[in-house]
Amino acid sequence: MLISVHMPKTAGTSFLNSLQKVFGERLLQHYSTPPDSTYMSDRAALLKYKFGVIWKGRKIVRRYDAIHGHFVPETFSFLPGPKQFCVFLREPVDRTISHYLYWEKMGPLQIPRHSVLDHVVRNHLTLNDFAALPEIVNYYSTYLGRMSLEKFDFVGLQEEYNTSLCLFEKIFGVKLEEYRDNVVNREQYEHILSSVDLAKLRLAQAKNREVYDQARRRFDLLCSQYL
Repeated sequence: MLISVHMPKTAGTSFLNSLQKVFGERLLQHYSTPPDSTYMSDRAALLKYKFGVIWKGRKIVRRYDAIHGHFVPETFSFLPGPKQFCVFLREPVDRTISHYLYWEKMGPLQIPRHSVLDHVVRNHLTLNDFAALPEIVNYYSTYLGRMSLEKFDFVGLQEEYNTSLCLFEKIFGVKLEEYRDNVVNREQYEHILSSVDLAKLRLAQAKNREVYDQARRRFDLLCSQYL
């Protein structure tokens, strides 16, 4: 079973489309319980889903070959049989800006129920305020849960997307067609950076930077082994 953790704004949607092309109906998408939402109802739903995975584990394994979505790895760690974990990361300042702008451009009918998003909208937070929120300061650690990056069979980088797809093919023997969907690149937000305190933004994302540096080392190691 391939288990793919989709951290928002790290090429996860493009990667999802590539997985869909290969796995089709054998791909399970799980986006209903985002691990970064602090609403009690979301926490309860996440716990309920974990118990459901334990209860229905054999059925899930029979029906699906891959899982992708917003979840922590241990959500599916109780599945029977062999499991291979993969994840993409992105330079944290760029990821944070892209995340903020993605939410900012949403219309009222597009906004999902999410504790952090509700707080951002309700309080009209600036980008720097958003970057300093506890949930955003520890974003990567939240999505990785208790699994270290060394335990992931594949670690890709958004900045090295083409190389990452080649690495994925070498590790898993699965060739993925490249998609570029829902992408917000630095060129699209250069105009707002003059009003942003980048020094504060980088400082707020220091913990995520540490995780990203670990991810880059893991990526480089895998590339030296497989490419």
